[in-house]
Amino acid sequence: FYGSILRNDYVPNKSDIDVAIFTDNENSTIYKLSDFLNIKNTDFKKIVYKINTKVVHGYKYMYVNGNQDIKIEISIYNNKYKKIVTDEHIKCENLPYYITWMLIIIKSLYYHLGFISFDMYRKCKNLLMNSLKDSQFMLLDFSKLYM
Repeated sequence: FYGSILRNDYVPNKSDIDVAIFTDNENSTIYKLSDFLNIKNTDFKKIVYKINTKVVHGYKYMYVNGNQDIKIEISIYNNKYKKIVTDEHIKCENLPYYITWMLIIIKSLYYHLGFISFDMYRKCKNLLMNSLKDSQFMLLDFSKLYM
């Protein structure tokens, strides 16, 4: 687990839960998860994650269980990337207090008050979080391209 679930800015029934899975065989893991979650294996989208000078490849899927208001962002990486990815995630566990407060304010404006759009929420959050990291993330889905 990583992300807001480990910090003070997690919002129950609103925030997603981030899970990173490291494996020797990404395709096998995707097929097993697809079968377990009853989804298509093509629902996992290819990602490229640049951390410092290293390029990390992986897959992501956003699992949503509407009955229980649970959202889980599943990331799958090869074991060879485990140290670099986990080190990057650890950087975001203990945020400076001012960034934590800003995240709580932004999440309140979006989740509880509805004052800002999802796009604005995402831009503000990315700006705050990316100021702490030496990484860039790209989802390779040609219908939606996020950076």
